[in-house]
Amino acid sequence: MARGAVMSTSKLSKIENGRTAPGVVDVERILTALGVSEEVTAEYLAAARAEATEAVAWRLYRRLGYHRKQQQIKALDHSMTLLRLFQPSLIPGLLQTPEYVRAVLSRKELSDD
Repeated sequence: MARGAVMSTSKLSKIENGRTAPGVVDVERILTALGVSEEVTAEYLAAARAEATEAVAWRLYRRLGYHRKQQQIKALDHSMTLLRLFQPSLIPGLLQTPEYVRAVLSRKELSDD
């Protein structure tokens, strides 16, 4: 499988066991090696691109500093006249407690390493 996906067996093993997240190219190579249909490949590649975008955003937040990012959000919040929000996996920001935010951010930092 690794040979067909043009990657080392150790990298494939890390992806399979969840020790490393595959990049978009990795996903494409694995799906090609498996002979998955174009429709399914497109679906998985869209998910991989979305995950890559999310990961980059979190790295930028960490580099910028969470406090500074919160200041940016606060400024945006003060300039809004209407807020519509849908977050199926997290408690909306205005309802989050400091303890909840610390727990969410510490989980995200752990998964970025």
